[in-house]
Amino acid sequence: MNLNQRSPLVRCWALLWILAPTLAAAAPPYRPFPPAWQAVLDRFSQTQAVPGAVVILKSPEWGVRVGVTGVANLATREKMAPGLPFRIGSVSKVFTAQMVLLLEQQGRLKLTDPVLLHLGDNPAVAAIPNIAKVTLADCLQMKSGIAAYTLHPSISSKADVDPGRALTATELLRLLDPALPGALKPDFAPGDTYPNPYWVAFQGPTTPAPPEFPPYPWWTYSNSNYTLLGLVVEKVTGLPVAEAVQKLICRPLGLRDTHFAVDLHLPPNMMRGYSKLDATRTPKYSQWKDVTDINPTVAGAAGAGISTPWDLLRFLETITGTHQLLNAGTQRKWLTFVSADIHWADVEYGMGGIMQLQRSYGDCRGHGGAINGFKTILYTFRDSATTLVIAANTWDGQAEVDIMDAVMPLVNGAPTEPRALPARAGAPGVALAWQPGSVYGATYRVFWGPRPGLVETATAAAHPGVELRTTADPRAALTGLEPGKKYFWRVETVPATGAPLTGPVWRFQTAARAR
Repeated sequence: MNLNQRSPLVRCWALLWILAPTLAAAAPPYRPFPPAWQAVLDRFSQTQAVPGAVVILKSPEWGVRVGVTGVANLATREKMAPGLPFRIGSVSKVFTAQMVLLLEQQGRLKLTDPVLLHLGDNPAVAAIPNIAKVTLADCLQMKSGIAAYTLHPSISSKADVDPGRALTATELLRLLDPALPGALKPDFAPGDTYPNPYWVAFQGPTTPAPPEFPPYPWWTYSNSNYTLLGLVVEKVTGLPVAEAVQKLICRPLGLRDTHFAVDLHLPPNMMRGYSKLDATRTPKYSQWKDVTDINPTVAGAAGAGISTPWDLLRFLETITGTHQLLNAGTQRKWLTFVSADIHWADVEYGMGGIMQLQRSYGDCRGHGGAINGFKTILYTFRDSATTLVIAANTWDGQAEVDIMDAVMPLVNGAPTEPRALPARAGAPGVALAWQPGSVYGATYRVFWGPRPGLVETATAAAHPGVELRTTADPRAALTGLEPGKKYFWRVETVPATGAPLTGPVWRFQTAARAR
């Protein structure tokens, strides 16, 4: 978005941000969370739902906002920060899918290609049940039915038995060979369907049943699909997948802090990951246990990525808002969705490693990730043009989803569409109006003054240097203002029940004194 299209406050602060040093090389200008948002975020570290977390949010009303809570390293007590590297887990799938689609765009493969067209000379791949029927598109959308190798006992117990051992994609896929002891059976056969769950037959004594809607493709989430796709990328490019992602994605998009891990080497200042669970994901420890030193090759092209919140923000904005990587035709293939309702309610899975979620506060597209000690969320909310990145340094529970569900209603519930109408020249007043957010106020508090930072942090109890007016309607008339002066203002919604909702800061200019 052009800077001039953002809120006036964002434009006002932009020059100061550009001149100020950033916390990370790739960090854009940003502001901290408003106090009300920060208080909500802090509860997650205070209750030990997470050791620490970073939330980056970008929207037209708010600009770029960053919230941090807790610590990145319990041993050193280093505070969490938005420029720290961390393991992104299954968000790696988005990178792998983008590589596959880019190669398709270049004419080097087809999504309808059978997997064996590219990997038929790999005995571990050739031994996978039903593999002859599996296409690249099936793998991209998790429709292959190939079992998840992560469920094999030798992998699910790896964190306790042999955490440092490196594993290759071929070794992982060999666990699916039915000729070997303990091999995992396929979940279903490619092309299998199940009855449409939304079909209801209204059949009376004389009314024939309506035709049944088409069945749904069978679907299940399996890392094996993206491990296969990583091997396809290697075969087509002639590069290890870690090098391919650098050449095809990271360098062209300027993602300087992102790579696929191939060993236990960690970037400087990387977050440490923690858990209270054992290898079977059941509670075992009373205190956080550092699980960072688990070899990420167990996830490979499906989840071995390391990045920073800033790089992920740039990545998502580029692939969803531009054609820098994929042209419009390829993106239409990327955004082809299949229902995942059979396992995850109100979720569809796209061709580009993208999930589409329906939430009460808006629909979004992106992906989540989990790997030992880390969780991440990477979503864009199309209706509100809001992008969200969350990084947490534990994979216990679903704190990252709970953070999203706690923060986004505050963002989307805020007042919007402000109007400031200066009175006629020489008149000492301004009429303000705004559109209530998703929550109507029993009253509204209007804060205004000449200093934007004070206006943003003002509260009903403490607002030095800031005026306060309370009104029952989404409008207010301010008087006693200086002519020809710039003011900043913000609205706080006070509902009949629940906590107040803060709004972004806007500005207005009073009319000059008549001469």
